Amino acid sequence: MKRRQIPLLSDCYKAVRKAHPSKWIGVNVLQMIYDPEAIFAHVATHCPGADGIWTDQSFADNPSRIRRIDRKRKESGWKGLYFGGVAFKYQPPVHPLQDEEDPPHEALARLASVTREAMKYLDVVTSSGTKTGGTPSLGKLKAIHSVACPLAISGAGSNLKTFNGVGDAFFSATAISMECETHGKIDGCTSSFCELDPVKV
Repeated sequence: MKRRQIPLLSDCYKAVRKAHPSKWIGVNVLQMIYDPEAIFAHVATHCPGADGIWTDQSFADNPSRIRRIDRKRKESGWKGLYFGGVAFKYQPPVHPLQDEEDPPHEALARLASVTREAMKYLDVVTSSGTKTGGTPSLGKLKAIHSVACPLAISGAGSNLKTFNGVGDAFFSATAISMECETHGKIDGCTSSFCELDPVKV
C-alpha cells in the first residue's frame, strides 16, 4: 500500500468498531513502518478507541530510537497495548543466524539481549519467520520468550501446537486469506493477500 492509502485504515477501523463496539481491536499502520514516532498520534486521532498498535519494527536494537518512539507514544496520549516487532520478517536481523532452526549460542544471546531492552518499552514483543506466511524458527522464539512474556507470534498459521507454551498471542492473516489460482498466497497479489476467506474466518 502507498502512504496515500493510510486514510483507508481509518475508514476500515471505524467500520469494524461500529460493527463491534465492545470488541478489542488493534491496527497495524504498515505505511508508517519507518516513521514509528508518528504512529501513536496518528492512531489516537484517526482510529479513536483503538486498543492496540502493531509495528513490524520496534527498533529495539537502537536505544536512542526506541526511547524517542516511547516519548512520542507518551506525548500522543494513546493508552492501548503496543505490539512491537523484534527479529521480525523483512527487518534488519538482530543476528545473522537468528532464523536458524537451532540458532547458535551467540545468536540466542543477542536475541535475548535485544528482547530484554525491548521489554522496557513494549507491552507485547512480536516476532515472525523470514517471510509472509513463513513458519518462525522455534529456537528463535524460545530465546525471545525466555525474557519476554507475553510474546505474540506472526506466521504460526495452522502450526499452533508447535508453539504451545511459547506464544501468548498469534497473528495469522495469511493463514485465513484467499488463495489465488495463479500466485497462491503472496504479498502484493490482490486476489489473495489479506483478502480473507470467509470459510476460514
